[in-house]
Amino acid sequence: DENAYKTERYHNLYPKPGEPFTYEDFTRGQFLKKGMTEFISSLLTKNILVEYNPIVFHNIRIINKINKEALQRSFNLTENMDNLTQMSKSEGKSGSLFFITHDHKFFIKIIPERELDSLLNNIIKNYYNYIAEKNVTYLLKIYFAFTLTVGLTKVHAIVMENVAPISSSKIVYKFDLKGSRDGRITKHIFTSKSAKFKTLKDLDYIDLKKSGSNVSVSIKQKESFSILTTLWNDVNFLSKANVMDYSLFLAIVKYEPHLEQICQGKLRSQNGDYVYFMGIIDFLTEYDLRKLITQLTSMATQKLDQEKVKFKYILF
Repeated sequence: DENAYKTERYHNLYPKPGEPFTYEDFTRGQFLKKGMTEFISSLLTKNILVEYNPIVFHNIRIINKINKEALQRSFNLTENMDNLTQMSKSEGKSGSLFFITHDHKFFIKIIPERELDSLLNNIIKNYYNYIAEKNVTYLLKIYFAFTLTVGLTKVHAIVMENVAPISSSKIVYKFDLKGSRDGRITKHIFTSKSAKFKTLKDLDYIDLKKSGSNVSVSIKQKESFSILTTLWNDVNFLSKANVMDYSLFLAIVKYEPHLEQICQGKLRSQNGDYVYFMGIIDFLTEYDLRKLITQLTSMATQKLDQEKVKFKYILF
């Protein structure tokens, strides 16, 4: 029957190479299961869990070589107890709650319903095709989308890759870059030491660079061209999807030999002392009437800085 067919497609990793997705695979069909996979249900017991587009996200995980065993290790309940009791708030405007697994590989973020709608009704089909087609992309990989119902409360969330899957103590600096000067500075006054524990912005980057801090992305010209080409393709995709407010997340890590496995395949500075982790994040906000009104209100109440800082000039 129909339910048996859906179950077969999910557990046998359909569609096979060359087999197209069905229309239902890309609709916001709700698949109610005992666990979405066992690892999530072990964290969220005795509640109703609904997973969205399981076949599509399953294939995204396969493309990125994320298997069930790896997920179970990362989401082991015992290992994650401390993290669960210390869920953090995003440093961005949304202030969304998020949780990072004990091994720093995965990231669960609570999102508003409008972002879930944007993902499932606007982005998912083209996002999957883009991820499957491109050998290299800086778009953040989303591996699950689900809703948890606890009593009368619904919580929407996504499970993503962690752009910098490393302990925060190993990160020298981390930045949320939008390629603009307008409002792109942290509100607190920081020292060179405290800056290492905050997510900084575009003007912070420029100020630190002027002060002589080791924040410049020092790479070969050939690599620079490759990065800009990939970023151009990614931003072009997001533009066609009519989304906005996304950022380029950049983490600068001091290379140490015992970090070789984590740093493998990542950008290295020309002198080999630093490793750069990059990814485009927060791309689930559609440019709609609500955003247009917000933008017009902002333009009417404050003088916008018209000088845009392109990623090319910030980073290289």
